[in-house]
Amino acid sequence: MSFTVSIPVPPSVNGMYANAQKGRVLTKSAARWKDSTATFIQAQVRGSQRIGGKVDVLVELPAKMLGDVDNRLKAALDALVLSGRIDDDKHVREAGFFHQMDYP
Repeated sequence: MSFTVSIPVPPSVNGMYANAQKGRVLTKSAARWKDSTATFIQAQVRGSQRIGGKVDVLVELPAKMLGDVDNRLKAALDALVLSGRIDDDKHVREAGFFHQMDYP
């Protein structure tokens, strides 16, 4: 089973969390991104396409995106889990990235 989903560019993990009295907490903007993206995923991927257990993830990022690609994975995986389309990010066997190509 596989599915493809298009989501907004995930926030960097560096900006997802803030320091608080009780340690690190998810920022409001990151929580909004995760919630809205999970809803967006549910609209694109039927529940019957859900992948239970082990899963591989390939993330395509914009060609001109700045920052480290690995800082974008956590938010994307969190949204997939929140959407109910994968069980848990602990089941991700492989994760890869590639950038869109700029074609003249």
